[in-house]
Amino acid sequence: MFWLAKQQLKQGGFTLLEMVVVVTIVMIITGVVISYVPAFRDRSGLDLVAQEIAVNVRGAQVFASGGKTLASGVIFPNERPSYGIHFDKTANTFSLFANVTDTGSDQYFNAEEGGDLVQETRELSGLVFDSLCVNRGTSEEDCNGVELDITYTRPSLQAAICIRQTGGEWECQNKDSATILIRSPRSQQAKAITAYFNGQIGVDNEN
Repeated sequence: MFWLAKQQLKQGGFTLLEMVVVVTIVMIITGVVISYVPAFRDRSGLDLVAQEIAVNVRGAQVFASGGKTLASGVIFPNERPSYGIHFDKTANTFSLFANVTDTGSDQYFNAEEGGDLVQETRELSGLVFDSLCVNRGTSEEDCNGVELDITYTRPSLQAAICIRQTGGEWECQNKDSATILIRSPRSQQAKAITAYFNGQIGVDNEN
């Protein structure tokens, strides 16, 4: 009887080899999961920022087409300004701005004139602007921009797309689309946000 109970107890436990195998499997699974956490975090961060940029571009379009006025107490509060998004690759920021002056530069941001009012500025955290590109309706893109503006003026829903290279002047003619490429320096994952002249906006994965 005692011998039978001892045999049953022995059969019901774990051997050292079994314990080692189980622990090894758990460690392998844990290692695989942990290795994917940074990539998952980068992908989630890219998705959120890309959607935020797209929403801001759409917001500028809605504000302009709807004739949104500025708050009381600011310059020209009764004007219905142009609204746009200003991308600065060097500063790694993008800003929603309102243009309330009639000086011929309502298609791009110009702080020197004092009439372009920044409504909100967002700095990329953990991400960078990999490139700011414009397309002139051909297969070739100009991706040498350090600043890029996408602006909407009432009542049109079409975008005015302007780009500026280092030390150069703003170029605003014959731009079919603008593509903002954001990238994670750690994982090298990237997202492309494209705003088209006709008002459409798209977000795509990039290699």
